[in-house]
Amino acid sequence: MLSPDSLGLPEDATLRPPRPAPGAAAPLFGLRGHEAAVNAAAFAPGAKLLASGDAAGVVHIWELRSRRRLATLPDAHAGEAVLALGWLGGGGVGGGLRLATQGRDGYVRVWDAEASLGDAAAQPLLALETGAQHFCRMLLSGAAAAGAEQGGDAGVGVRPA
Repeated sequence: MLSPDSLGLPEDATLRPPRPAPGAAAPLFGLRGHEAAVNAAAFAPGAKLLASGDAAGVVHIWELRSRRRLATLPDAHAGEAVLALGWLGGGGVGGGLRLATQGRDGYVRVWDAEASLGDAAAQPLLALETGAQHFCRMLLSGAAAAGAEQGGDAGVGVRPA
């Protein structure tokens, strides 16, 4: 437990959280819903949606204007941490959005973000075994991104970013 004594301070010392630096930006709002530490977040094109992934393998998709969670993928990576997220496709709901997730389970999965809205049992369109179980980020090459956007896996390659 953190105490003044454990830090070598006088007994009457008071511990306070650090103050933000002068001129530092303050958060506008918070999004609550994860029960584990958030490891990754990505804004969709147009910045209307945000995806967040946590250490328990849960992915949430948020609508930023209303500040509400639109979808949850409760087991996107078999209970393993989500390491990276990336959007493919259009600029918002109705724009053909796909979400790529990389997990500590060694897979990159591509999800139809629109079909996942309200469907906790959503299945990925594509699952690619990468064998990468460390903290590297994924990058879909141009051909891979095009293949994933079309729902196919021909020519899809994944490499650390």
